[in-house]
Amino acid sequence: MHQLCKEHGIEFIITGITKSEGTEATLKEFEKMGIKTMNIAVDLSLIKYNNMPYDSHPNKLTHKIWAEKVLEVVGG
Repeated sequence: MHQLCKEHGIEFIITGITKSEGTEATLKEFEKMGIKTMNIAVDLSLIKYNNMPYDSHPNKLTHKIWAEKVLEVVGG
């Protein structure tokens, strides 16, 4: 995917969406490959960022924050 984006002038960024050692380690491996990364995580244990009491998935506020963080980097 990275190569295909590069060939077509598309910026390719891998984002981490959780705060964990595994996410950070994964992002570092992609950085070693020359792929741009960023961690856009928020604290999903906070009710303002999830869909509790129904489920713990990110809610629309979290998706808005994620999009804004990415747009800051890509200039949107």
